[in-house]
Amino acid sequence: KDFYCLSGINKTLLDEIKQLKNQIEVYEGKRCPEGWKIFGRSCYYKSTEQKTWIDSRDFCQSVGSNLVVVNSKEEQEFVSTLNQNSESWIGLSAKWSSWKQKSEWKWVDGSPLTET
Repeated sequence: KDFYCLSGINKTLLDEIKQLKNQIEVYEGKRCPEGWKIFGRSCYYKSTEQKTWIDSRDFCQSVGSNLVVVNSKEEQEFVSTLNQNSESWIGLSAKWSSWKQKSEWKWVDGSPLTET
């Protein structure tokens, strides 16, 4: 029987198609980028680099995300499993309110910290 061989250009095109399909699945929420973990409908990345809070936030924003905003006990437990042997920054910061004479905690998305 006859047979076909796949040349370099076709293989490159097939690799690009596969990569684009993977990216579409990431954008549609069906999968997370390589190195990220999925929980619910969100993807989480645990950095191994040591950075300041500001540099960590800047890095997250540079890849189209932000530091973690914890919205539920389940999410907090999941994030804790990613962080078993170290400390990590999350998207929570305190700003001094001279009017209230105390620090106000806010998430990077602007929402206030709620304690339950």
